[in-house]
Amino acid sequence: MHSVLNLTFMRKLPRLSVIIASAVLVSNCGSYDSDDENEIDIGAGTVSNGATLDGGSCELSDMRAWVSNSMNDYYLFSDQVPTVNLNDYAEIETLIRDLRVAPFDRFSYIDDAQSSSAFFNEGKLFGFGFRLARTSQDDVQFTLINPGSPIASHDVRRGDFVRDINGVSLDVITNEQVTEFFGTGDEVKTLTLTIQRGTAETFDVDVTKAIFDLQTVLETEVVVEGNQRVGYLHFLSFLETSNAELDDAINYLAGENINELVLDLRYNGGGRISVAGKLAAQIGGSLVQGQPFAQFQYNAKYSANNQTYTHPTQTNTLDLNRVFVLTTDDTCSASEMVINGLRPFVEVITVGSTSCGKPYGTNGEERCGKVMQALRVSFVNANGVGDYYEGISADCPANDNLNDTLGNPTEALFSSALEYIRTGSCSAIAHRAKPLNPKLDLINPAMIEKQGLIR
Repeated sequence: MHSVLNLTFMRKLPRLSVIIASAVLVSNCGSYDSDDENEIDIGAGTVSNGATLDGGSCELSDMRAWVSNSMNDYYLFSDQVPTVNLNDYAEIETLIRDLRVAPFDRFSYIDDAQSSSAFFNEGKLFGFGFRLARTSQDDVQFTLINPGSPIASHDVRRGDFVRDINGVSLDVITNEQVTEFFGTGDEVKTLTLTIQRGTAETFDVDVTKAIFDLQTVLETEVVVEGNQRVGYLHFLSFLETSNAELDDAINYLAGENINELVLDLRYNGGGRISVAGKLAAQIGGSLVQGQPFAQFQYNAKYSANNQTYTHPTQTNTLDLNRVFVLTTDDTCSASEMVINGLRPFVEVITVGSTSCGKPYGTNGEERCGKVMQALRVSFVNANGVGDYYEGISADCPANDNLNDTLGNPTEALFSSALEYIRTGSCSAIAHRAKPLNPKLDLINPAMIEKQGLIR
C-alpha cells in the first residue's frame, strides 16, 4: 500500500487507510520459518559433496551418516561438533539439532525440500497465516496477520488476545496438544481460536491450514515531518518473489523524493542474500554500489572459497546517506546483513531491541526429499565487522507494543525514529511500551524453530 501522510494532520484525524493495511500483516505460523534461513545463492563456491557425504540409500542409517559426515566436513564449526551415538536417533531433524555448536548455532536444521523451495523460490507458504507472542504470563497476542492467508478473511487484528485453542485454555495447554492441534508437515488442520479484543466479549474463529502467497512488502508510505519527507517501508522476508515488490516500493519512494527512510524489519527473519544485497544497494545507491557488501568466510578446510560479495548495481535507488532500521529479536539473518553491510558506507541507526544474532549462512543440501541447512559460512562487512552472534544492539532502545498499529507514526518504534529525525536524538517516549517476553514460550523450542509460532 502506498500513501503520503502529513504527520501533523495524522495526529488529529483517524488513520483508516493505514489501519486497514496494517491489520493484514504477515506470519508463517504452521509450516516454515524464514528466520532459520540465510541461504547462499550467489557464487558461494563449492565444497566436497562426494560419497563420504551423501552416498548411500534413503535408509535411516545412511541418512544419519549423511548428516553426521556433513556436520564434520563443511559445517562452519566442524572442529567443535560433539560426538553422539547415531543409533540413538530415530529422526535426522533431532540429530542435527544435537550436533549444533552452542552458543553460535541455534539455526542449522533439516526440512522438507519441496516446501523449502516453494517458500524461498515461489513465495508460497502452507499455514494459517498468523504469529503469536506471549506478552505476559497470562496473555498471548497476535503480532502479525498475513494478507491473503487463511486467517486474513476473518476479523482478527494485531494485538487481539488468544484465550483458547480448540477449547483448551492457554493457561493449561500442553506441548502435545499444540503439536496435535497445529499439525506437522503437510497435515491439513483446522483450529478454533477463542479471541478477545481488549476487554470486549470473546468470539470464535475457525481457520484451516492452506497454501497462500506470501506478500513481503507489507506497507510503503511517506510521512511529512517538518521539512523532511520520511519514507516508511515494512519488509517481511527476502524471497525471490520480493524482487518485484521491492522495485515497486523503491520506485514509489524515489518518486516521492524522500530524504529519510525508516525500514521496518522487526519481524523479518531473513532469506536470500542476493535480495538483501539488492535492498542495501537500492537504499545507498552510488554510495555503496560496487563496494563490498559481505565477505564470506568458510571453515579452515574450505578457506580457499572465501570471497567478497559486492553491492550490486541497481538502476532504481534512493541514494540515502542515512537509514533508520526498526529491529526486534525476530530481525535475523539477511536483515542483519543489510544493517551490517551498509554501515561502512551509510549511517544506520537501529531502533527497537537487539536483533537475533545470525552472522552466518547456509547452502541447502538435498537428499531423499529432505534439505539440510547446516551453517556453512560466516559474514563480515567491508570493515571486517561481524561475529554478532549475540545480536546487533539497538542504538535507540524501544519496545514493540502490540496494541499499536504498524505503520502509524505514533507507533512506539516508528515514533522513536521520527523523534530522532526531528530532534537528533533518541526519545524516552518509545520506552513506554511493555516488552514482549520471548522466554515465556507456549510451546517447546523445536516447535518454535519449525513453525515460528510463539516468540
